[in-house]
Amino acid sequence: MRRVGILFGAVLACLTFVGVCHGEVAFSSDRDGDLDIFAMADDGSDIRQITDSPRGDFRPAWSPSAREFVFVSSRDGSDEAYTMTADGQHVDHVGPLWGPTWSPDGTQIAGSAFHPQLAPSVMVPAIYTVATGKTRMFLDVLYPDLFLRPAWSPDGSRIYAGGDMVDVNTGAATLGFGHRDGVTLPRGSSDWAPDGRTIAIGAGGAIYVIDAADGRMIRELARHPV
Repeated sequence: MRRVGILFGAVLACLTFVGVCHGEVAFSSDRDGDLDIFAMADDGSDIRQITDSPRGDFRPAWSPSAREFVFVSSRDGSDEAYTMTADGQHVDHVGPLWGPTWSPDGTQIAGSAFHPQLAPSVMVPAIYTVATGKTRMFLDVLYPDLFLRPAWSPDGSRIYAGGDMVDVNTGAATLGFGHRDGVTLPRGSSDWAPDGRTIAIGAGGAIYVIDAADGRMIRELARHPV
């Protein structure tokens, strides 16, 4: 069965499936009084509860193998990322990452983390390596007052992070990557096309498609009043 992760709270409301691997949807719900993570078949049947924490579990994303998922939880007093096996039996602490999402090969998890030297409201993209348990922060890319989920390129070599492009291997960042007629597009949620050629961005009540090679806006798909 395929497994699908759902992205909540984004302008990309029509682009909610952030990972397809085996036909099951992971989502958070407060149907039992607090936010927990559930899974269901992609036809809406077979709903099952996976987590049960009184402090809240949310923002799940399946691993490429569909054997586990990463999510954010307040179970230890602050919002941090954890991984859990699909059956809910084993959980590991990842660290203070917001909006975590798996690399295409399942070896790394990207998310947003608080900048270690700047104001508490400033976040940067960060990548956690599963094998070592270590986290790298990309301090040149700043998210003032934003909690964003970085989007992986299909080959895992880059992440598009709130308007900026980061080379995962070198750490080099291209700031203000997405643009239209020389004007940088608003920061927002994003997702890559499967062929890696374009990126969809939801920001400012609109959905834009940009060229993944040079950041040039190709078209505006939709616009709604903010």
